This record gives sequence, structure tokens and C-alpha cells, in this order.
Amino acid sequence: MSIDLLKKELKENKCGRIYLLCGTEEYTKDHYATEIRKKVLSLPLPEFNYIRLKGKDFSVPALTDCLEALPYMSEQKLIEVNEFDFNKLNDSMAEELCSVLEDTPEYANVLFVVRENEISSKAIQDKEKSSAARVLQTIRKKGLVVEFKSESEAKLLAWIKKHFTARKTKIEDRAAEELLLICGEDMYMLLGEIEKLSAYCKDRTVSVEDVKTVCCINQSFQIFDLTKALTDRDFAVLHNILHKLLDAGQPAQLIIGALSKCLSDMIIIKAGVEDAIAISEIASKLKSFDWAVRRYLPAVRKASFDYLEYAAKECSACEKKLKSFSSDEKTELELFMIKLACFKG
Repeated sequence: MSIDLLKKELKENKCGRIYLLCGTEEYTKDHYATEIRKKVLSLPLPEFNYIRLKGKDFSVPALTDCLEALPYMSEQKLIEVNEFDFNKLNDSMAEELCSVLEDTPEYANVLFVVRENEISSKAIQDKEKSSAARVLQTIRKKGLVVEFKSESEAKLLAWIKKHFTARKTKIEDRAAEELLLICGEDMYMLLGEIEKLSAYCKDRTVSVEDVKTVCCINQSFQIFDLTKALTDRDFAVLHNILHKLLDAGQPAQLIIGALSKCLSDMIIIKAGVEDAIAISEIASKLKSFDWAVRRYLPAVRKASFDYLEYAAKECSACEKKLKSFSSDEKTELELFMIKLACFKG
């Protein structure tokens, strides 16, 4: 795996390497970017040997100038590139960039830190013929392309417990699962909630109730509450959650789109459960976590296929109407809820 090779190279302190860190998991990505920087920042006069090209500052000639300048009183230097949109690379610039990267001097390290919206997943996986994919192929020859994906449920739970232990605080297993459930898998968000819970609980073990009291519920959990109210046919709660989300500034199209995705997932989960398929297999099919599937089980068992399919169909119809300039958001959402309330079955 690329991440294992990255760890090995950092340990061996290899020089003259090119690294491109990408993927959806920003916390781990930033952690390894910091580790790469340390290679140079720990040496004498790092202010002369660590150069950052950011956004509009980056160009192939600028990178060339940085690479050609010898390190100052050091054996190596680092050029870091941020906020560079690989999606906007044209063939000419890609060819120039590849040529420069192929001739990277032995004393130089180049680090590209790429955010999710700055490169396509197909380019990362080498499944398309594009300028970006061509540059990534060159980087793989001279160094490493490391994609950081969301961690598995087991690894996230272990990571949560590790960070509580570092703060001399214990957390119940069920509380750690609840933290994942209501806050999601974003490790930066989880770290913030761990800090809050550690301060709140001090010398006692963090409980499920502590998590519910202290932690900020993310939007995906609010959509889950919305889905639960829908499957329970509790239209007073459904109405309340919808309008709370709207009042908080969430776009109606985004809410209904997310709800539609949840309903589609629930249909797959229900089919899987009825066919006695393991939760882990269902989660893998949905590219989700075991806990994310488990939280839907009570609602899935309660709702019929007919109702889920009807609700998903009405969600899709509502989403199309919301994209129309002539539609009124609140009116369309009210009509959507009325149609669900009138469903017989």
C-alpha cells in the first residue's frame, strides 16, 4: 500500500522524492504532510529550504526556479504546492510539469497537498486519460501518490479511544459508537468533540448521555432523524425537522437530495436483511460503515417496501420541482409531506 511505503520512506528519510497526498480524509492527509515537512523543518535554516507555492503563486517556471536553487547549508530542501487545481490542467502545462518533475534534483523533495475538489477520483485511480492522470503517472515514477480514504469503523473507534486515553479520559464502547453515529467520520470534527467531552467529563468515564448532551449533531444525522420520522409516519416531527433545517440555511434541494439517498439506501438494506445478508456485506455494497447500516435497521424493519419505494419516488419528483425557478420551496415540501401522509399501505 502507498501509505505503508510513505511511512517507510519517512523513516528512512529519503530525499529527491515527489509526494502527492490526496483523498477525502483530510485529517490523516494533513498529518502525513506535516511529517514530510518535518524532514526539512528540523534541519538548520528551514526558512531558506522550505518553499511554499500556493494557488496563483504556482506555475511551472516558478517550480523550476525553486528546484534549480541549491539548498542553503543543508543536504535537502522541500517545495510544497497547495491549492493547485489539477482539473484545470491542459495538455501543454501537463507536458511541461511532467518534464520538470522527471528531472527533480536529488536534493529536492516536492510535496503536492491536494484537496478533494482539486482532482478527480478517476485521475487518482488512473482510470481516465487526462492531463491530471498523466502528471500523476510521472509522480508515481519519481515518488508516491497516496490517497487517504475514510477509515473503517473499527479503526475510527480505536482512534477515538486512543485520543481519549491521551487526554486521560475513558469512554464507554457504546458512547464511542454514539459519537461516530451523531458526528460522522470526519476526524477533524471528531477531534473537536473529543476535546469538548474530555473537558466536560474530566475524571469520569464518558457515557452515551454525555455524548448526546455535549456533541454537535452533524447534518447527516439530522437527515437520519428526518428519515426516521418519515418511516414512522410522524409528520409533526417530519415537519419540525424540515423547517429547522431550512431555518438553519440548508438548501431545500440538498435536504431532499440527501433524504432521497437515505431512502434508496434503506431499500437496499431492507432487501439485504430479508435475504439474510451480513451487515458488513450490505455496508460494503453501499460503501458505508457497519454502524451507519445498523442505525437504519429499526426503521427498515418497520417500513414496507411499497412505502419506501413510494417515498423515494416522491422525493425524486419533489427534487425535480425544486430545481424549477417557478417553484416555492416551502410549498413543495408541504405538498411532499401531504402526499406521504396520504399514502395507503
